[in-house]
Amino acid sequence: MYREDKSRMAYQIEAQAHLAAIITSSDDAIISKDLNGNITSWNPAAERIFGYTSEEAVGRHISLIIPQDRMSEEDYILSHVRQGKRIEHFEAIRRTKDGRLITLSITVSPIKKGDTIIGISKVARDITALKNAERASSYLAAIIESSDDGIISKDLNGFVTSWNSGAERIFGFQANEIVGRHITLLIPSERLNEEDLILGNLKQGKRIEHFETMRRHKSGRLVPVSLTVSPIRDSAGTIIGASKVARNITDRVEAETALKEIGRKKDEFLANMSHELRTPMNAVIGLTNLLQRSTTLSLKDRKYIDTLKISADNLMELINDLLDFAKIESGAIEIERVEFNLPELVERAISMINVRAREKNLKLYVNYAASLNRYFMGDPLRVHQILMNLMSNAVKFTEQGSIEVDISGADGEAADSTAVTIKVSDTGIGIAENKLVTIFDKFVQADSSITRRFGGSGLGLAITKALADKMGGTIKVESQVGVGTTFIITVPFVNSARQSSIESFSVNAIPTATVSHKNVLLVEDYEPNVLVASDMLEALGYDYDTAHNGMEAVRKFMHGKYDVILMDVQMHDVDGLEATQRIRRIEAEKSLPHTPIIAMTAHVREQDKEKCLVAGMDDFIPKPFDPAVLKQKMALFIKGNEGETGSRKIRQKTRLKT
Repeated sequence: MYREDKSRMAYQIEAQAHLAAIITSSDDAIISKDLNGNITSWNPAAERIFGYTSEEAVGRHISLIIPQDRMSEEDYILSHVRQGKRIEHFEAIRRTKDGRLITLSITVSPIKKGDTIIGISKVARDITALKNAERASSYLAAIIESSDDGIISKDLNGFVTSWNSGAERIFGFQANEIVGRHITLLIPSERLNEEDLILGNLKQGKRIEHFETMRRHKSGRLVPVSLTVSPIRDSAGTIIGASKVARNITDRVEAETALKEIGRKKDEFLANMSHELRTPMNAVIGLTNLLQRSTTLSLKDRKYIDTLKISADNLMELINDLLDFAKIESGAIEIERVEFNLPELVERAISMINVRAREKNLKLYVNYAASLNRYFMGDPLRVHQILMNLMSNAVKFTEQGSIEVDISGADGEAADSTAVTIKVSDTGIGIAENKLVTIFDKFVQADSSITRRFGGSGLGLAITKALADKMGGTIKVESQVGVGTTFIITVPFVNSARQSSIESFSVNAIPTATVSHKNVLLVEDYEPNVLVASDMLEALGYDYDTAHNGMEAVRKFMHGKYDVILMDVQMHDVDGLEATQRIRRIEAEKSLPHTPIIAMTAHVREQDKEKCLVAGMDDFIPKPFDPAVLKQKMALFIKGNEGETGSRKIRQKTRLKT
């Protein structure tokens, strides 16, 4: 009997030792307290979780760790335990020694001695991190579910694994209709290669951002979307899938389309306005030029004609500036990048401006660097416009003295490029120093008296600067009142392999000598312009026939022989483009020699010129056309009709008075 009691006692001691070891090593706080709530035991885990040592906690009331607003929980626990009831996994908030609030999962059991309840044991597990993760997950789930974007996940084989309500709205499929199915359900057949590209990037751990494409709605219609795709990694960092955020960009695409249509209509309106304004101005300026050449005018009549010419030129400048300004403001001006002959472009501009310089008895000097005797890639129309703007200003604001144009080049920042510098200097009225800061602003001239004296809109330099900026260039000005002004513009161009064949510049006045008889077909439906062009042809010594529409032009071509055809573009019945195409077909069918066709049009956009060339025309003269330009163009196509009368040479890197 004694031996059995001893054995039982040893077993109990061993069991208690095991229990004590479990309590000591447990990750959960194990606490006991009496029925009054006073702490009677406090294991090491409780010390770690709450921050109080056993010596600090034992003997004190359990309210030590209970926030004031949670004290009712303790009353609830005590009432249940006194009834012998166990409370399992009761979630509660408790306070640590340093004041932090933590979330616990508590299991509370009565401690009995026989049938009598003598205390309470409490096991508390810190689930703060778990609850924070659950809250974060809930927040994330709420964000995903409430997002207007489609948020989709898929595995690396392309099968959909999750699908939010945003995706339901964008694509029309409910989650139960698409989860488990392949993502190609949404991809149009012609875009299936995109999925291979996306998956290939994902498997390499690459993120794809804002990839704009089209996807198919459940109804079959196409939806424009912007996709951002990211790899999903597991805890080991292995890529196991992909998350895809799909944003419906239908509204943006429709808005952009609408804006493009508005821009197209605006551009069309500007083109039509340009045509309608330039067509009558061609007659006004052309007839004025013809009247100025008359030798029978009285001094009073000549004064009237000179005044009319100045007013017409100012009005034409204003029309050009306002149309260009409207294009710049609307973003309608696009910079071309085509091959062009810079020396030829400069020669053409110099020839045109030299006529105006001679009218004012101004000397014109040109220095052209031999290294620039080549072709470049750029926008010849805009380069010509910049050069003409600067030179026209120089002539306008110079009463006596000279204009100097210096064109040089240096290696550009980009490989195989040249920074071309155009420097235009004059001995004109100059600009006050306090006005130089605003000289490139819109509607700005040095002072109001200049507008009254010289005219102009104050837009020319603003347009020039805007064009220079568009081409990646710079412009600056140096000036002194009463001494003169210098504008310096530098524009980068990509070099072309082609060299120019021009070795010198010819600066021509309106010729007085006639040429050997050559036949010209003048095609024009606006009678005042017929009068202007025909008188100019007579002055240049050409024989001519007239046609008033494209159909009549084709008939006359079939029954006549012409050295050059001057073709208006916008005409009733058959327009100039269609007439040119018919003439080219007739030449091909009958093996006829090529007849040069020069467009004469008030449509002056680069795309208008391109349409003319595509239709089969050889060159392009914008209305109102300058007699010197008409003469120059004709000379290009009628060999041997270029007289030397009134001509001087301005050779590269020389300064010769014209």
